[in-house]
Amino acid sequence: MPNDQVRRRELTTEIVVLDGEEATRMPLERRPSGIDAFRVEGSLDGSAVRASWDGHWVNASPPLARRVALAMAVDEVFADAGLAHPLPGDGRRPGPEDLLLAVLDCCDVIDVLEYELDGNRRVISWYP
Repeated sequence: MPNDQVRRRELTTEIVVLDGEEATRMPLERRPSGIDAFRVEGSLDGSAVRASWDGHWVNASPPLARRVALAMAVDEVFADAGLAHPLPGDGRRPGPEDLLLAVLDCCDVIDVLEYELDGNRRVISWYP
């Protein structure tokens, strides 16, 4: 593919400390409809990870952030090649729901999923 046809995404990320742990932080805009916030706790490769979105900022454990970014990039490549369904159909950046699904797919174990939709909070937990 010629360089002028390559789509480039500019992501602003930073490393912050939240609750005494390092986290990757990046902005993510809310869509006019859809979820208002989410939080996921689980494990990846035997280590505890978490991700959350407060309606403005995504905060995620660095290993989970890296895995999710890779998974979403691979999905995009397959979609561009016509081998998978496109992520969002109108060419916009993936939104909070797309990110939440990628986080859930990338975790080996999911302990807690919490999300807010239209002011209603839902919590799903998996504990033995």
